[in-house]
Amino acid sequence: QIGGISKRSTDFGSHYMRTALDYTRSKGITTSTIFVDVVAAFYNVKRSHILPVPSGKPGTDIMTEHGVDPHLAASAAAASTATWFAIQASPTLTEYEKGVLPGDPEADLNLTLLATKVLDEIHDEFKKAGLSPQFPSKAEDPLLSHGCRVIDEWPSDLSYVDDAAFMIHGEARNIVSRTQRALQIIFAIFTKYSLPLNFGPGKT
Repeated sequence: QIGGISKRSTDFGSHYMRTALDYTRSKGITTSTIFVDVVAAFYNVKRSHILPVPSGKPGTDIMTEHGVDPHLAASAAAASTATWFAIQASPTLTEYEKGVLPGDPEADLNLTLLATKVLDEIHDEFKKAGLSPQFPSKAEDPLLSHGCRVIDEWPSDLSYVDDAAFMIHGEARNIVSRTQRALQIIFAIFTKYSLPLNFGPGKT
């Protein structure tokens, strides 16, 4: 799904991005796109970024910011508190606060909440740096409302689980420096939340 929006699959995301790129090309706007992939995203989720671990107090941090239902917050906190494992013949226990199981509903919740926080901060930093894409409104370009449902606000990113794409606009003479600055912001914020970017071939 695109940014957690129901019935918006990856093929729709591809169509959406190609449409945006076709539009900027038709208007002579130089555009670059940064595709981001996170290394083992589910296994690198640090739960303390979402809720306190090991204290387990519900309804704090990211959950509070995004209005998560208190009962759901309490359930997530209980499931994420005092997780541990032991090894046979060893007298010690190991308590951990990192990693969730891919495909598990709680894992989807945790990663979605963390990704929301990451994307929100990237958007804020993009605005401060003047890097947010600028698409015209339907009033400025009637073509956008011709025979189709109008999108009044274009998002600056497309996200799907641990992958995201960011569009950067500029002029031919400054698009490289703007893209470099955008990647610096993206790298810093993903790293801040313990989500390493994958710079392998065909990844980021």
